[in-house]
Amino acid sequence: EVLCGEAVQLPSYALLIDRPVVQLDYLEFARDKVSATTCAAGEALDDLLTQVAQRLTLLTDALHDEAPLPAWGDPGVCAYCEFSGVCRRDMWSHHEFGDD
Repeated sequence: EVLCGEAVQLPSYALLIDRPVVQLDYLEFARDKVSATTCAAGEALDDLLTQVAQRLTLLTDALHDEAPLPAWGDPGVCAYCEFSGVCRRDMWSHHEFGDD
């Protein structure tokens, strides 16, 4: 999800750091150990950071131009969201699929 641009939290943090980032790792904390999994490094990381920076710039510009915010709409993600009243997902998802 990181390399395909869907999980942008770690790349966004990397863009905020004032020194070069050489890899992005997820840390897993278990009761008796901590393990790291590298999800991006090298040229793949450089390409990813460039793409995320461009995406964030485009989104920021769109917000400044008062563009509407599209709802994500993914059922797996929306299942955990407490803000369905803001995007009104139930309203537009029924309308979109003709379930009025």
